[in-house]
Amino acid sequence: MNADNALAIINTSNWKLYKTIPVGRNPYIVLPSPDGQLVYITLEGDEKVVILDIAALKLTGEISVFGWPRIPSISSDGKTLYLSMRWLNGMLVIDTEKKAVINWLQLSQEEKFPAEGKATHGITLSGDGSRLYLTSQTRNSVSIVNTKTLQVEKEISVGTDPNWIDFLSAGKYAVVSNTGSNTVSIIDLQKQEVVKTIPVGAAPKRLKVATIKNK
Repeated sequence: MNADNALAIINTSNWKLYKTIPVGRNPYIVLPSPDGQLVYITLEGDEKVVILDIAALKLTGEISVFGWPRIPSISSDGKTLYLSMRWLNGMLVIDTEKKAVINWLQLSQEEKFPAEGKATHGITLSGDGSRLYLTSQTRNSVSIVNTKTLQVEKEISVGTDPNWIDFLSAGKYAVVSNTGSNTVSIIDLQKQEVVKTIPVGAAPKRLKVATIKNK
């Protein structure tokens, strides 16, 4: 809860509020660890990521990032956290055991100033963890980054102001919401190109891909 500086936990058996935990100023995104034991919470107001122990429901650590953290994505072994930042057209690399930033990536810049801090926003790892996909709101593109070398392997032009990115469960396609052009881009991950652009409602942002089976 961004304005309340807290995390709300809901009991799914009765869909009632179970507990509210103060976490720090302006929490933005909540990301569970792959083993389900921890939760990483980005705090824009405190310029850090805090760590919550799920069993104890207590904060057990924090990672200073010296800027406004946006979207995190975590490796399957839980050891590496990748984080997009406001005003950074790129991302940070965080060692979760050391609780420290150990590297960063700066993408190519545009002359246009990233108003409201809009630079890189959406960020997600491929299923095997070998590639990281970043949406750049200044370049209107998705960059594919090799996680071992931190080198950009491909930049794919999408719509205006790309916000969020998610994969189909089979990992064949990526879906990108384009806030500025009111569209969604479908990327063929093997071809590494946009194969479809779909008009949607006004200013699409966060999205989640789901598969609906016909009865």
